[in-house]
Amino acid sequence: MAFRESHIVRFEADGRLWSEQRVEIPRAQWPPGRALDAAFIERLTDDYFCEMRRMTLGIFYTVPRGAGLAMRAPIVGDVLVFDGKQVMCEADRVRLSWPVVGGAMQSRRAPDGGRIFFKAAEDRSGAVVTLIICVEDYTTRLIDLFGRRLGTLVYHATQGLSHKTLTLRFLREQAQQLTHS
Repeated sequence: MAFRESHIVRFEADGRLWSEQRVEIPRAQWPPGRALDAAFIERLTDDYFCEMRRMTLGIFYTVPRGAGLAMRAPIVGDVLVFDGKQVMCEADRVRLSWPVVGGAMQSRRAPDGGRIFFKAAEDRSGAVVTLIICVEDYTTRLIDLFGRRLGTLVYHATQGLSHKTLTLRFLREQAQQLTHS
């Protein structure tokens, strides 16, 4: 089954990235009794980080790092480090976020590493549940290395392309699993 999906990416003038991938699931296909709660969003997040190894053929994988996580790659080591997880639940939406606190791809000049968000939300009409993965206020090290203009182009051709492709693939697979369970 095909689900409506979208991908939006933009860079602020200072090089901070905002990127969002989403997949919409008709509420009629949503599993009965499946709540949008902390357990659901924690599982979605855990599945995302676990699936990175499979989807990248072992190139990227996540390991525990204290109370957080480190996404790693051979030779590079820590690509991104996340710590300080926060979960927020409301009646029609749930969100989990991880601040980016380090790693080889985090800008050395940005005061904040940004955040990755995992969200699930029901629309106002109650007809659609949307799964969302969003990166906000993240500055890639590519901006440091190549400057804002060229760094943005390099990002879109490399890190951005892989993030978009893998994230939309993951969300599609999750939507299929949810509607067939």
